[in-house]
Amino acid sequence: MSNSFSTPSGPLPPLASFGQRAYGFLIDWVPMIVLGLIGGLTRSVIVMILCFLLMLAWGIYNVGYLGGTTGVSYGRRMAGTKLVREDTLQPIGFGMGIGRYFAHYIDSAICGLGFLFPLFTPKRQTIADMICRSIVIVNK
Repeated sequence: MSNSFSTPSGPLPPLASFGQRAYGFLIDWVPMIVLGLIGGLTRSVIVMILCFLLMLAWGIYNVGYLGGTTGVSYGRRMAGTKLVREDTLQPIGFGMGIGRYFAHYIDSAICGLGFLFPLFTPKRQTIADMICRSIVIVNK
């Protein structure tokens, strides 16, 4: 799938494939899912609260801070991708990284279908990407 989109500085670099995006997503979110399961299965309120706080801290640091300020979270580093603004091709910033993190709840709210949008949208974007005007590119 070639792209004919461009930025003021030229054509877009290669967009990440759905497989690359899914791989990066899994690496980024597995720790939060595991902590959520541990917290949900325990009978201890203290462990439940601790797991929730650790989930929140991991998400804010990895997806919000690293992903927003550098464009590369741990999962994206392993997948060879980078999150950037679609108009400047620069990282989206910490605030927008956090905003995009929470915008993914919209992707989830429609039975997870928002995460499948990269399969058929021209810029391979989720709903959160469209809201935040971000794209995921191949990081060379």
